[in-house]
Amino acid sequence: MLYALFIGILLSSLLYNEKTKQGVDYTGKKILRIGVALLGARITFNEMSILGFDVLFALVLSVFVTIFFGIVVARLIGLDSRIGTISGGAVAICGASAAMAVSSIFPHNKRIEKQTLFVIVAVNILSTIAMVLYPLIIKYMEYNSLQAGVFLGGSIHDVAQVVGAGLSISEKVGDIATVTKLFRVAMLLPVVFLLAIIMALVLKNKSQDNEINTQAPFPTFLIVFIILVGFNSFDLLLFELPAINWQINTTLSFISKILLTMAVFALGLKTSFKDIFNIGYKYVLLIILETIFIAILVLLIATHLVI
Repeated sequence: MLYALFIGILLSSLLYNEKTKQGVDYTGKKILRIGVALLGARITFNEMSILGFDVLFALVLSVFVTIFFGIVVARLIGLDSRIGTISGGAVAICGASAAMAVSSIFPHNKRIEKQTLFVIVAVNILSTIAMVLYPLIIKYMEYNSLQAGVFLGGSIHDVAQVVGAGLSISEKVGDIATVTKLFRVAMLLPVVFLLAIIMALVLKNKSQDNEINTQAPFPTFLIVFIILVGFNSFDLLLFELPAINWQINTTLSFISKILLTMAVFALGLKTSFKDIFNIGYKYVLLIILETIFIAILVLLIATHLVI
């Protein structure tokens, strides 16, 4: 996704014009939501049972508390609550995919798109740093495999970096980290759905400026997301042929990656490096603080709740 974003930005002056605007906008919005919906094919409920109820409940709390932390910090340092919500969702759930999913519930304007692009870049960079740094923290803390997997899967933003960090320690840690991360990905549904309801209520009771459409999109793509999680969890697609089930889920997950990459590329076409670097130090500070905050929370979970 990061490569797609940078390539899109580099080509923005050549490819984004009146002839391509409609297609680019469609990809950045509609295709994005389809890609998020298909993420459900990667998740099953059964995989998460290994973590235990206490750990799962604590991870749920960490997601909501991190988003709330992002909103509060954003307001304290002079930013609007929308960037706190988008960045908090990206840090708390699943990086770039969550940033795009959360931003999709807000009425779109150029400011939202610019903020979302910055969050995508920032969480990718911080995830890569965490992939290298967090295994060293695990070694210092002398965690067992379960603790290590929960810490990595519960604190690193993007799935790829979680897998990379986990496998750098052992295959078992990699598996546990991936399951923990996918549980956070599953939180995309309730979080975005709840935020969409809140946004609808806000827009109903508050007038918006002329630049913003006052209709927040209903996240129907999340319905598809949870249906796919259910099908995948209970082998409802073609339950008498497990191999075909696996192949369908793998294919849908692959399509999801393609569509999300297309959406990020489209967003990149609509901006420039100048737009991103001019966004200001406060945005950088916000995402760094959110990253540190969730790392501390999950460190406490791994230390005190995981046996």
